[in-house]
Amino acid sequence: MTAEEGGGGEARRGEEGAEVVKEEGEADSKSHDADEVAGGMGIDRGGKWSRIAMLCKTLSEIRPGKELWKITARITRLWDAILRSSGEILSIDMILIDEKGTMVHGVINKAYIQKFKTLIQEDNVYVIANVRVTPAAKTYRSVENDKVVNFLPTTTIQKIKDTDDIPKYSFKFCNIDMLSKRINIDTYLSDVIGIAAYIGLVEETRTQFGVSKIRDIVLLIES
Repeated sequence: MTAEEGGGGEARRGEEGAEVVKEEGEADSKSHDADEVAGGMGIDRGGKWSRIAMLCKTLSEIRPGKELWKITARITRLWDAILRSSGEILSIDMILIDEKGTMVHGVINKAYIQKFKTLIQEDNVYVIANVRVTPAAKTYRSVENDKVVNFLPTTTIQKIKDTDDIPKYSFKFCNIDMLSKRINIDTYLSDVIGIAAYIGLVEETRTQFGVSKIRDIVLLIES
């Protein structure tokens, strides 16, 4: 994707060879002209980003079956998916959230980690183009969404100026009744909030993956 397609500004190469575009705050005196060339993708001097949003899809609009989706979202959570038996990093995973508060699981597979690792950071807002949307796994979904955003070799990512229009966090806390309905149902990972009434010591236990460390915690949560 060229600088014109990606939102104006001066194109450069990141350390891993992935194309990135200067953030608005880094732009030189020609950045205003670049905004016009980019078809309104740049952020104007007032910090408004509505033009960006108009050219991107919301996370509720994207669907499996098309690779060239362009989205604007915040990385609200970021972690490494690790194979417990060997410690091998399988992917970089993230939770993306948009201005509607919609959340979706994002994945950078092992083959592309070096390309994108230095270009993403938790809490930043990005325009991400050329991503593939696939159905989510049937079990242990990190958010209540049946889609996953997958980074491709052709995916481009542009950090843009932060905006209060995109929430920094979003949770769906479960009370006791909701948790009771999820017993033996492993579709979603559940969010809870409460008071830690007891925190046990770290102990070792043997599982099918080898020796793991566990800690018992008792939470007092809303009924």
